[in-house]
Amino acid sequence: SRARHHEFDSHPTWLNRRRHLFIVSDAGKPLWSRYGGEDSLAGFTAALSAIVAFVGDDGDALRSVGWLGSTARASGGDGARPPRRPHELTVLRRGPIVLAAMTSTGESPAALRRQLHLLHAQLIALLTRAVERALTRSSKFDARGRLLGGGTDALLGTLAHRMTWDPGAWMRAWAPLPLPPRWREKCVRALRDGLVRVMGGVGAGALLGVLLTDRHVAAIANADARAGKSATGASSSSSSSSYPSPGGGDRGAQGTLPRGRGRYYAGIDPDDVITLCNTVRSGASFRANEESFAPVCLPNYDADGFAFAYVAYLRTSGGGEVGGRGEDEPGGRGIDSRDGCESPGRILDDGTSEPRKEPSKEEEEGGVCLVLVSTSRDAFPAAAEARARVEETLRREGLLDRIAARVRGAPETASSRGSRSSSDTGRRTQVGHAGDSIPGSISIARDVPPAAGGGNVAGTPLLHFVYLRPPLGQYAAPDWSPPLHRRREQKRLLRTYQRVFHSMSRWWPSEREWDDDPYGGVARGA
Repeated sequence: SRARHHEFDSHPTWLNRRRHLFIVSDAGKPLWSRYGGEDSLAGFTAALSAIVAFVGDDGDALRSVGWLGSTARASGGDGARPPRRPHELTVLRRGPIVLAAMTSTGESPAALRRQLHLLHAQLIALLTRAVERALTRSSKFDARGRLLGGGTDALLGTLAHRMTWDPGAWMRAWAPLPLPPRWREKCVRALRDGLVRVMGGVGAGALLGVLLTDRHVAAIANADARAGKSATGASSSSSSSSYPSPGGGDRGAQGTLPRGRGRYYAGIDPDDVITLCNTVRSGASFRANEESFAPVCLPNYDADGFAFAYVAYLRTSGGGEVGGRGEDEPGGRGIDSRDGCESPGRILDDGTSEPRKEPSKEEEEGGVCLVLVSTSRDAFPAAAEARARVEETLRREGLLDRIAARVRGAPETASSRGSRSSSDTGRRTQVGHAGDSIPGSISIARDVPPAAGGGNVAGTPLLHFVYLRPPLGQYAAPDWSPPLHRRREQKRLLRTYQRVFHSMSRWWPSEREWDDDPYGGVARGA
C-alpha cells in the first residue's frame, strides 16, 4: 500500500501522482483513497460527490471526462515547458457508493472502469452488500470506521498496486502456476478429497479449495464435482455449472446466473478468485498464525452473506530432488527439474548424511498456502482435519516440494547465463516485488521452445507475451528478462497490452453492463 496519509489535495506530491483511486459515499464522505489521508481529502471528495449527484439529477450518469493537465511543472533547460499531459476522471456508481479514478497514465475509460469494478468487488468481499444497504438507510453510517480495521487499507492498496502490474486484474483472469498436468490433477484430487470426504461436501457447506503461492494459483477445486464442466468440456456456451448453492443445490442448473457466469474453470468466477487470493496474500495475520479461520464474501457467489475461509501456510522441506520417480511424476524431473542440484539430506562422501536445512524466511514467505472455503461458520474443526489430510497427500506425493521448487525457479543454463546482457550482470531481483520478478512464471529462455520464439535472451525474437483463455478465466505470461528488466519499460508494455485488450469488444462486456447491478442476477443462499 502507498497510502501516504500525510498528503492532502493541495499537496504538490499528491497533485503530481499519476493514478488516484477513491471510494466515497454519495453523501461525499471519504471511505478510502489510494494516496492521502481520508480526513484531509474531505473537501475534494465532497466536491466529487456533488458533481456526480448534479449530473444524476438530470437523469444522466457521469462515466468519464477528460482534460489537459496543468503546465505548472518546471520547464526544461531550453526554457520550453513539457507538453501538457491528458487527464481522465472515470466514475463508477454502485448504489450509494461512488468509485472514481483520476489518472494521467493514458489508460482508457473502459480499463479504468474495470479497475473500479474490481475495487468494488474487493470492498464487497470485505463487508458484503450490507454496507450498501446501511448507507442507503442512513448517510451517517460510518462505513469508513468499518473499513479501517484489520489491515483493510493495506489490502485495498495492494489490489490497487496489482492493477498496474498484474494483467489478470484488468483481463478478469488469474495466473495458474506452470505445472505438468498430472501434478495439477493430483493436487485437485487432494483438495476435492478434503472438501468432500472430510468436510462433508456440498451438503455440509463445503465450497472450494485453493492452493496458491505469492503470485500464482497452483490448483483450485470445487466441492461440486460437476462444476466447471463447460469450461473444459464440449459446451462452452452452457451455464449448467457453477458454485453449489449453500443448501446443496446446483445454482447453474436453476438458470439464474447472468450471461457468462458459471462457465469458468471449476465453475468459479475469476473475480472471486482474484479477491480471495488478494485477501489472503495481503493479510499479515494469515502468515503469522499457523492456521486461521475468517469470514470472507465471494461477491459472485453470494454478495449478501459471508462464507468462511480456513487458511494455513504449508511448510515445505526445502524443495530438493526426490529420487526414484519418472520425469512426469511429482518428485521426478519435469519442467522445473533442477539439474545438478542435490537434495537436502544427501549422502556425503564419508557415508554420513548431511543434516536437512530448515527453510529460510524467504522460502517460508514464498511457500504454499492452502485455503478451504465453507458456508458453515462451524466448519473450522472439519477444515483443520481436511488440511491435515490434504497436506499429508501432497507431502507423500512430493508435490509440496515440487511447487516450492517451481516458485524458486530452475537454475539458468550455461547458454542463458552467457547471453545475459552486461547491464544485467550481478543484478538480483527482489522476490515478490511487482515489476522486477514474478517467481514461478514461465521463462522464455527455459520453457519456450525455439520454434515458438524461445531460446537465449540475446537471440530470441520473442521478448514477452500474454496469453489469455477467457472461457477458463486464466492467463499466462513469462517472467521479465532483458531488455525488459526496467520497471519503466515493463509498465509501458503492460499498459500497451491493456489498451489492445480493451480495444477488443468480443471478450469484454459493454460499459452498460458495468452500470447494472453486477450481482443482481445471482441466486442468494438463505
